[in-house]
Amino acid sequence: MKKIHFYLLFTFISASVQAQKDRFSVVAEVGTGIAYHSNTYTNWGYHNIALGGEYRFHRLFSADAALRYQSNDGAFGGYSVNNNWRVRPFQRLHAVSLSLGPRLNVPLVSGMELSLAPRVGLMAQKIMQPILLNAELHTVRYYQPTVLPVADISLRWSLWLNQQTALDLGVNVFSTLGPTRRMTVTREALNPLPDISAVSPEMQRSFEEDIQWAGTQGAQSLMAGIRTRLGQKSSAKVRVAQSFFEWGILIGGQINIPNLQSRQQGSGFHVGLLAASPLKERWYLQVEPQLKYSSWRSAPVSFKDYIATPTTYGFAYKTIQLKGMTNFELPILFKFVPRDNGRHAWLMGARAALIATRAQESAGSSSAGAVGLNDFDDINYASAVRRQDLGISLGHEYALTPNLRFSIRYTQGIFDLTHDNFFKNSDTYTNSDVQMSLRYLLD
Repeated sequence: MKKIHFYLLFTFISASVQAQKDRFSVVAEVGTGIAYHSNTYTNWGYHNIALGGEYRFHRLFSADAALRYQSNDGAFGGYSVNNNWRVRPFQRLHAVSLSLGPRLNVPLVSGMELSLAPRVGLMAQKIMQPILLNAELHTVRYYQPTVLPVADISLRWSLWLNQQTALDLGVNVFSTLGPTRRMTVTREALNPLPDISAVSPEMQRSFEEDIQWAGTQGAQSLMAGIRTRLGQKSSAKVRVAQSFFEWGILIGGQINIPNLQSRQQGSGFHVGLLAASPLKERWYLQVEPQLKYSSWRSAPVSFKDYIATPTTYGFAYKTIQLKGMTNFELPILFKFVPRDNGRHAWLMGARAALIATRAQESAGSSSAGAVGLNDFDDINYASAVRRQDLGISLGHEYALTPNLRFSIRYTQGIFDLTHDNFFKNSDTYTNSDVQMSLRYLLD
């Protein structure tokens, strides 16, 4: 009798879980926008990547969760003398947040839906501060991760392509909550902090104390994502490649590895298309044109000019540091499927890229009667950065559903992107990264 009761209970629980499966959906999103942080007076390079989950209690109401990675860079004021930045910290923030809340869904026509989700949660952020002394990198300060309360609100438009998958577009507004907290320094690389005892007490306090607080962060970003509903069955067989031409859309994120120094590494996201055609048994040709945004840092380079006579003095400088790039890339890959009608495939091939870089530039000068100082206005960093690149790619692709696939791929850039004679070093910066993407095949 006990076995019968156990069997009936197990059958009931299994049936209940199965009946609720189509109420769950997951989404992968990427986005970029504008951000601010109380420790910086100017910000750039903000982006975020999110993995979300939703449970539908009713057609109109859901419980919603978002696991979000964010990256934001900026410059703290530091202190200057006669318009020359003597000590200037920069800030690189990486954060992971988890937030929960309700979602209100409003059905529209033709499979479209509009929804609004306010959420609250916690964020763990880690801050690194490169500090420049007299326009040259002097110290890199690392802080212990800090946990802060956060809130965000998401406005989303969804287009359900079928019973299982939807395309999401939306806006996300994000902010930390509560008072700021003092951070703990874990280590300092390169040199000790610069001596600033000669400046005013107010400047000392600003430099020594203000940059050591966790601060408050806010951001507004545009988001794009692919959503899939769990539990939906399809009559089509789940396979990683078809015997006919196929195409679709892709979104994802990447970790950039321009060289082996951690302070130069960064992250970003990409969006694009894919098209695949069979070549022969188990072999396919796959092309994936994509637009990629990346944040990574080169070492700063400084240009200086001095004039000194018994009666006059002059000094001028300009500092340039690459802070990121936007690429149009065209991976051309051979796809090999080890098993007939299998879910797994290996990718290998080449990636061509057109590269547009962005840089942080700062300049200043002081003069006591001196004339003829070089203002360095004619210096163009773009001419010192390679605009075309090739890379070798190796990766793997897995079919999640008949129309949805996940891919991970490493690409090693071949060429050094920076001209050594301009940047005054022999460091190698390549367009190398590890990419993870979600692909949806269009019927």
